[in-house]
Amino acid sequence: MAQGIQPQAPDGAPNVLYIVWEDVGFGTFDFFGGLVRAPAMRRIADAGVRFTNFHTTALCSPTRSCLMTGRNATSSGMACVTEITNGFPDSNGRIPMENADIAQVLVDVSGQPFADLEKQAGGAFMRD
Repeated sequence: MAQGIQPQAPDGAPNVLYIVWEDVGFGTFDFFGGLVRAPAMRRIADAGVRFTNFHTTALCSPTRSCLMTGRNATSSGMACVTEITNGFPDSNGRIPMENADIAQVLVDVSGQPFADLEKQAGGAFMRD
């Protein structure tokens, strides 16, 4: 991209804000009935869609793979945390290429690149 030129999404492309809070439950924030006031997050929640039916795996790497791909952690090769993967297909720590992540889906519908993948203690999520 040439310096100074801003990327421009095509007409009708989705405008997506994807926020993940770690180590909090749905009942934490005031906009879900909790005690923690979060005015900026409340304004965002009040202006958009709230997803409330996500099932956590109780482990960080598998949960993040579910959030990234929308699939079960074992189908994404993340049956355990990445630091203790064992090489078996459901626990190899590598998200298969056939499991498109949210970044790839957004590129497919908007034509614009998007990715901000958090790094794990043992390294970034890996792709086959």
